[in-house]
Amino acid sequence: MAAPHRLAGFSLIETLAALAVASAIILSTSALIHQNAVFFNRGTRTIDQVEQLTLAIECLKRDFAAARFVLEKTATQPKAAFVATAESGEASAKILFVTAGGRAAGPQGEEVVSLSVETSKAQTQLVRRRAAWHGPRTRLDDARPQDAVVLLKGKLDISFDFSELTPNGSLVWHDHWTGETGLPHSVRLNLRNNDTGADLMRAPVFPIYADAPASCAEGKAKCLSLAAQTSSSSEPKPGGLSIQMGPRD
Repeated sequence: MAAPHRLAGFSLIETLAALAVASAIILSTSALIHQNAVFFNRGTRTIDQVEQLTLAIECLKRDFAAARFVLEKTATQPKAAFVATAESGEASAKILFVTAGGRAAGPQGEEVVSLSVETSKAQTQLVRRRAAWHGPRTRLDDARPQDAVVLLKGKLDISFDFSELTPNGSLVWHDHWTGETGLPHSVRLNLRNNDTGADLMRAPVFPIYADAPASCAEGKAKCLSLAAQTSSSSEPKPGGLSIQMGPRD
């Protein structure tokens, strides 16, 4: 009698073992792909942040290098059109100053640049705006800067410091500036990690080269001190700004 015909195939145990091996391979491959995607995204974000920071520093460097020493009339005496406030309570840090004219320049050929630190949704932004400058009869506070451009964005603590050059040649740093003593000698950008408070980089310092009003080009002695603008004496009053002609170090 002939033996019964047997069909070739896998037993249930062999099938389960094959499925277990295939599942392990699929899980390992998925984990590897996910890990590579995370590293790729992290590297891409790092490159984007470095590029953003580089462009922001270049923009700030151009703006502060182009700062103009123009006078803004007040109720008491003229002051330099450069105002900076530090963050306090609900008010964010903000800088207003006049630069060489761009596309938004007014009749004077100059424009107002606004730099403000704005926080929303756990992120901080450094935003640049601009407006036409219509001359010393216009108050900086009356300017309405537009054309907002985000220079920096992220979970950052962004702030500025402003240096004053003392008679003995040393620098004194302030977290605000009002313009009564002229323009600051330089501006420093501070970037810190919001979570750790650690500095993200060595703080870049932007020198301001304008250290005299345009009238000084005509050789007028009174231009050498803001205090002298309202005084009949040609000598600067104590505390007034002493002007050094020529580029700064």
